Amino acid sequence: MATRNGASVLGRDDIGVIAEGKKADMILVDWQKPHIAPVHKPDSALVYNANGNDVDTVIVDGQIVVRNKKSTLIDEKALIEECQNRIEFIKSKMAG
Repeated sequence: MATRNGASVLGRDDIGVIAEGKKADMILVDWQKPHIAPVHKPDSALVYNANGNDVDTVIVDGQIVVRNKKSTLIDEKALIEECQNRIEFIKSKMAG
C-alpha cells in the first residue's frame, strides 16, 4: 500500500510510491489460504485475516531479504545448528 501523502507530509520524495529509483519496503502475502480467502477487500483481509505466517517475501530498501519464507541474508540451517551447539555447551557447563 503506497503512502504518497504520508511521504509528502514528511517532505520525503524518495519514498511513498513504488517506482524505479525510490526506496521500497514491502511484503508479499500468500492470499491463497482458507483463513484469508476469498479476498474482497485486500486491505481488510490483510489487517483482519492475515498473519506473519502468510508473508512469503519481504523487500527492504529494494532488496529481497526473505524469499519463499526463507532468509536470503543468513543460512538458517547453519544458524539453528550453531544455536543447538551453544545450548549443548551451556548445558554441559551447568551440569559441572
